[in-house]
Amino acid sequence: MCNEHGVPEQECGICHPELLAQDPARPGLKVRLASEASAAKAGVVVRTPEVQQMEDGVGCFAEITFNQNKLAKITSLVAGVVKSVKVDLGSQVDRGDLLATVTSETIGEAQGAYLQAVTEKELRRKVFERERDLLAQRISSEREYQEAEAAHQASAAAVRQARQRLVVLGFDESQIAALTDQQSMPGVLELRAPFGGEIVERAAVQGAVVDVADVLFTLADTSVLWGMVNIPESQLSRVHPGQDVKLTVESLPGHMFPGTLTWISASVDKRTRMAQGRVEVTNAGGRLKAQMFAHARISTSKSDQAVVVPVSAVQNVTGTPVVFVRTSIDLFEARPVTLGAKQNGQIEIASGLRPDEPVVVAGGFALKSQFLASRLGAGCVDD
Repeated sequence: MCNEHGVPEQECGICHPELLAQDPARPGLKVRLASEASAAKAGVVVRTPEVQQMEDGVGCFAEITFNQNKLAKITSLVAGVVKSVKVDLGSQVDRGDLLATVTSETIGEAQGAYLQAVTEKELRRKVFERERDLLAQRISSEREYQEAEAAHQASAAAVRQARQRLVVLGFDESQIAALTDQQSMPGVLELRAPFGGEIVERAAVQGAVVDVADVLFTLADTSVLWGMVNIPESQLSRVHPGQDVKLTVESLPGHMFPGTLTWISASVDKRTRMAQGRVEVTNAGGRLKAQMFAHARISTSKSDQAVVVPVSAVQNVTGTPVVFVRTSIDLFEARPVTLGAKQNGQIEIASGLRPDEPVVVAGGFALKSQFLASRLGAGCVDD
């Protein structure tokens, strides 16, 4: 028994603080203050832990970019002249909306070739059907019938080839049908939106000469953006695709944007020792803009009943995280604990502390100093 501190010798933290470092898993060591008033004089504040939801995660920086799966460069595909422009920067369009028209000799030639092929096919069909009827009446020969059949099949192949050329030039089924019905203007290519979104870049100007593959518009679906995150190599073992992510932007205080981690790079940057990841984030209200910088927190674990104390309640004693639990008015126990998630000035005690135990949340450094007093020459008066 330690006569000076009134606790068993093997539990006296003031006399033997080294026991904590030797076996952190052992029961906590006791620290007795000089008097019942000592705690108040030292500014020691005690309260029970809170039980709340706590989420652990990996924090990293991110840059907002357009969703590359919903980004389109609208080109003319042929050389020509911009006849009309129907949209402007910031215009919201739906799938199939007309963006611009381009007049082109190449387009006119392709349309003419298709219409000629359709006409030829119709003619060959009639000849084939006539030869078939004549053969049935034994008026025509087998050879004439076969020649008509071959010509009909060749004309059908020519239509398919001419049609495919129009498809390559950007014509869809409705535009080809309109051409056949003579409802479209010859020599004009209509540029239409492949999906709904916003025009984020525009180079098209009425009357401008455009070349093959010139980009006239950039269309982006901004409802879902990407956050390209840089994950430290030391944290890669904690993250994987499918985890929830929360993004915040300094220029948008009070707003949080939820997302999902969808990809992690197979390599680490040799200079920064970070791996790139991709977060798909819902752009509520269109507040996020491409090239914005953000802070991302990747959720790695979540507890609905976490035992939580202020960060100030945890003291580092010889490399061991410790909290001081009050057992009587002047007696405290230095309790080794296992730490969990930390956020907003609070830290989870994963093990070592019950929710009903009174723990020191302020003034703990004074108890830590008393605990280590023997290293400064103090200790038990009788061993």
